[in-house]
Amino acid sequence: MTTKRRWAAVLAACVVGGTAVATLAATAIKTTAYSGEALYLANCSNCHGKYGEGNGPMAPDLTKTPPDLRHLAAANGGVFPRDRVTAIIDGRVIVAAHGDREMPVWGQAFSALNEDESKSPADIEADTHAKITVLVDFLARIQQK
Repeated sequence: MTTKRRWAAVLAACVVGGTAVATLAATAIKTTAYSGEALYLANCSNCHGKYGEGNGPMAPDLTKTPPDLRHLAAANGGVFPRDRVTAIIDGRVIVAAHGDREMPVWGQAFSALNEDESKSPADIEADTHAKITVLVDFLARIQQK
């Protein structure tokens, strides 16, 4: 699947209540509620699945199968790899071992959603960091042994 077709499919999958979501560098949904679960369901579940199993409706169209996010701690000696997960979600700094980046750069997408508002760059970055933090907190809570 070409990149253009993949992003068209992501946009099509991100139709919420009949209203298409704005596509920037990635398909992020603007929200003022910083619920990790809500952010996950709105922005991650299309690829990673509703429960984090890696079987979202977009998964078959991806080059690599999305990982099962419920077993990140188990794969890391029983410790949730918070810093690594944060870096991968943010995506603005390349994580060498992550390989090809098929996953959207959520740090850029969440920041871009706030650029039209009258916020300072520092406030935009703080808002982006808050969203990524609650998303990572949610992923830490769904870990299984």
